[in-house]
Amino acid sequence: MKPNPILRGYSKPTVSANIAQLMREGYPQVQATAIAYAAARSAHRRRFPGKAVPSWMIAVPKSPHGKAPRRKNPVPMSRKVQIRVGSKLYEDFSGHEAEEVGTMPKPEIPDVLVAIGEIDGIMYTTVRDGKSERYIHEFKKNSRPLFAVTPDGSQIHLLGGAYDFTECGIVDKIDR
Repeated sequence: MKPNPILRGYSKPTVSANIAQLMREGYPQVQATAIAYAAARSAHRRRFPGKAVPSWMIAVPKSPHGKAPRRKNPVPMSRKVQIRVGSKLYEDFSGHEAEEVGTMPKPEIPDVLVAIGEIDGIMYTTVRDGKSERYIHEFKKNSRPLFAVTPDGSQIHLLGGAYDFTECGIVDKIDR
């Protein structure tokens, strides 16, 4: 008996249906998931050539033996792409159009940093939807970044942590 072909498309229901179909055909869950996500990425690229695939299609699903390692893109984003991605993040968060107001030198990251402790929270003020607003974000216990400073105390660094900055502001990835 010939196996049924998987569905063409890139929606979440299509990916779920393809995973179920492949598992019915005897593929292990990890392999079925990888095949279904690859097919979804391929369908999205055919439909939108040159456009980035949605982040949910890039995520590596967990295997029964823990999280599969995620490969890094060997080609870093160009400065132009970084500006475009950063501008979109700013516009999504602030509610108004990004504009370039200038550049500043990027500080060197020193070879030595002094670990001070964990960051419990951050307070910041910004303009959102045309009005100045203050935000306080308290990190969940397992999402906290490390607070480190340069040996001369002139720079503060936040290292690691499990959080993202989105259109909602700082969002913890871990809920504990």
